[in-house]
Amino acid sequence: MAQGNCYDNIRKAIFSVCALNEKAIASLIEVFSPAILNKDDYLCRAGDYPMHLAYICKGIFRSFYKNLQEQEFDKGFYIDHMFVLPLPSFIYRKPSFLNLQAIVTTEILKAKFSAIQNLSEKDPAIKKFMRLLIDREWIVKKELHEASKYIYNAQTRYQLFHSKYAEYIKLIPSCYIASLLHMSEKQLSKFTSKYN
Repeated sequence: MAQGNCYDNIRKAIFSVCALNEKAIASLIEVFSPAILNKDDYLCRAGDYPMHLAYICKGIFRSFYKNLQEQEFDKGFYIDHMFVLPLPSFIYRKPSFLNLQAIVTTEILKAKFSAIQNLSEKDPAIKKFMRLLIDREWIVKKELHEASKYIYNAQTRYQLFHSKYAEYIKLIPSCYIASLLHMSEKQLSKFTSKYN
C-alpha cells in the first residue's frame, strides 16, 4: 500500500467535505490506520454495530441488504477515494441493515468509532465534518439513487452508472450491477456491449 499517497488523498477528501483547519485535519487523519480486506471480506454485516469508518485507497466495496428470503439487493458501490460506512448507524450507534463487502482486494484507511467520537466531542469542527459526511455520502446519494429508479429509464440509469464507474465495470459482477440498476442481466449485457 502506498501509504503516503493514501494519506495525502484522505486529507483532500476531508477538506472537500468540510474546510477544516490544519490542526483538525491532522488530528482526524491521525486516528486512521492502514488495512487490507480480501475479496468477499466484510467491513460491516447487517445487524452489527459499525465499528470503523473507512476511506478507500484502492478497491471496491458494495453495499447490499438481504430480504427474509435471503435475496440480495445492491444499494451502491464505493470506489477509490471514497469514505464508506453506513454512516447514520455509525454515528447514532444503531445496528446496520446493510452489508458492506469488498468486491476485490481493497486497501483502506480505517478509524475506530471511539476515536472519532472522542475527537468530535473535543472539536466542533470535526463534529460538523461528520454531520456533513452523513448528509453528502448517505442522505443525498441515497435520495438521488432512489429517485433515479422512477425518473430515468433503464438505458439512462446505465449511462449514468457508466459515466461514474467506467473503469470499474469489468471488476464488478454483472449480477450486482443489474441489481443496483433494477434491470435483468440480459438487459444489462445489451448496454455493456453498446457502451463499453
